[in-house]
Amino acid sequence: IIRADGPSQLRRDAYLEALSTKKGPTDRRLQDGEQSPRRLEMNVVHRFHLTVLYEAVEGHVFDNRVLKDIQAFETELRSLSGWREFCHNLVAVDLKYQCDPGDSVLAYAWPSRIALSASYVAAGLTFGLLFNGQGEDPLPVAAALTYVQTATSHEAEQLRRWLPSGRVPSPSAGPGAARYAEESTKLRSTFGFFVDVSKAANTQSSQALSQAISQVKTQFRDFVQNEVHPVVERAHDSKDGLQHVRVFIDGTDIAGHEMMETLKNDCMLALGSIVFVLLSLRLHTQSTVLSFLS
Repeated sequence: IIRADGPSQLRRDAYLEALSTKKGPTDRRLQDGEQSPRRLEMNVVHRFHLTVLYEAVEGHVFDNRVLKDIQAFETELRSLSGWREFCHNLVAVDLKYQCDPGDSVLAYAWPSRIALSASYVAAGLTFGLLFNGQGEDPLPVAAALTYVQTATSHEAEQLRRWLPSGRVPSPSAGPGAARYAEESTKLRSTFGFFVDVSKAANTQSSQALSQAISQVKTQFRDFVQNEVHPVVERAHDSKDGLQHVRVFIDGTDIAGHEMMETLKNDCMLALGSIVFVLLSLRLHTQSTVLSFLS
């Protein structure tokens, strides 16, 4: 017999495990002097994500003009009211960094300067850097890439998520190899929204959790359609959009929305063709009935 790897099999295994530890028909009932066991609390987290791919119009993506366009685009995304609602109110606190600043090289390329405590100042340090992608002046690209390359192993893996596979320098190649990555024409940023559904539901009831998940999905779909997609459309505008980089986006509800938009536009074109044919037939036959029947 082949076991099925799915929800039904998991529920069956849980039932059999509970049944095997049950002592008798009345085992669930509390005896005199016994206390009800404490119900375990758990956090239910539902993940949404957006992935943005950038392609330089000319040159490479680490050109200052390209990076400035990317920073403007990501800053506009993070300033959206829906983005702030999800990232600052609904996302699990310890996972907020996944959506602000997100998994983006901009966090390292445009760090903010922060003041240091007296002990650091006494040691001769002037200021610190907070890698949040909201700085006023960019860090030299070679310095930012070298920092990531020589940082901890976890941060070094970020180069593989940002750059095409052929442009990822080996950590063993030394800091100078970071310049190889500068020649890349493509770059990727990823933003994750890990919504704490149990907090939104305010209960551990499975029915309430299911309703909360459904509501959050609807809310995120509306956010993508009404806020994120218009920002991407403006970025594609040849006059007022980004001039030095092309933007492509994928993620939760993106493909479905673009498919429906394409279908809607095709239907409008088809409707226009039908109206044109009916008018042509009406002119030739001089009969509305014959035009519709034809």
